[in-house]
Amino acid sequence: MLANVGVHAAVLARVCEASPPGARAWHPAGMADAEGFLAMGCDEILVHTFDIATGLGVGFHPPDELCAKIVARLFPWTSIEASAWEALLWSNGRVALPGLERLDENWYWWCAPLEGWDGEIKRRTSPPNWI
Repeated sequence: MLANVGVHAAVLARVCEASPPGARAWHPAGMADAEGFLAMGCDEILVHTFDIATGLGVGFHPPDELCAKIVARLFPWTSIEASAWEALLWSNGRVALPGLERLDENWYWWCAPLEGWDGEIKRRTSPPNWI
């Protein structure tokens, strides 16, 4: 399964590289650009790897530089006193942090180009399909 993750990540990267400038595609979180899709893919891989590692009692800590890039791209409203990995986990509703409650299930990514962000926290307006 882990080998498949690398292959799928490479396919996503190649598709995004081949996308023409300004291309947008539908996602439930919004009309994502290539950078938004890449960030969502990275977010999914890291956060669900954390979920699996936690279930198995194994530690997992990805590079803070990568986590910081994902937080900045998908969660531009997140500015907290924590490591980038902790900020990513908090932004995905996985952990509470000192002084910050764990987010509920209505958090969402900002996957459209950042210049369109209105300064508000993105939240779901309807339940996700998997609930």
